[in-house]
Amino acid sequence: MQDYWHQNHWFAKTFRAGTRALAAADKGPLSPPRSAAASGNEDPSERANGEADRRGSAPGLQITADRTEPSPPLDFDEENLSRSHHLAGSATAAVPYPLSQMKDSLERRNIRERLLRFNKPQKIGYLYVLSFGKFVGYYVVKGKVSSVQSQMTSQTQTYKDGRDDNASGQIPSIGDDGSFGPNEGGDRGVFFFTTQGVMVETTLDWVYSDAPLNIDVPNLLARKAK
Repeated sequence: MQDYWHQNHWFAKTFRAGTRALAAADKGPLSPPRSAAASGNEDPSERANGEADRRGSAPGLQITADRTEPSPPLDFDEENLSRSHHLAGSATAAVPYPLSQMKDSLERRNIRERLLRFNKPQKIGYLYVLSFGKFVGYYVVKGKVSSVQSQMTSQTQTYKDGRDDNASGQIPSIGDDGSFGPNEGGDRGVFFFTTQGVMVETTLDWVYSDAPLNIDVPNLLARKAK
């Protein structure tokens, strides 16, 4: 983890140093010579260009070493944000939220009921697995089905460079098993325990129900684990 932190810190310092170097290079060649400005013989157009360079390129122009090119407007993001806010306001005014009619929420009731059902250690359920689109068998599950990517500790941590208050970022935390990286099965992996105490992991497609379904497939658990 220490090597990973130093690597991220090196990239951050290199990026900031490169940005400062580019900014200095852009300003240097474009500024009018001091001798011309000091002598009072500076051309008015050159003086105007010099002032523009010191303030930054004019909106809509990107000045490079050998040519001047059009660039996106500096306020492009602000304009899009303004349009989004205007659209949201217009849509809300045209179709207001029916606050006075929302006396209940079926979505919240479903979430609450699911939470309460899966919070019972002795709960019994049935998990039917599929292979190539066909049901191949089922397990009788005790408790709930869990993702192999779940963990009991934080998945990320924030680091901060003590030498630079503005340098910070996030790096992966070490997993519950003391290692880094995804667990077996990745994002598709799930695990559960059967009524006989057998732990099962799978990446197959599955259907869960807390009552037996009318699907004629065998129980995949052959015998009790030793």
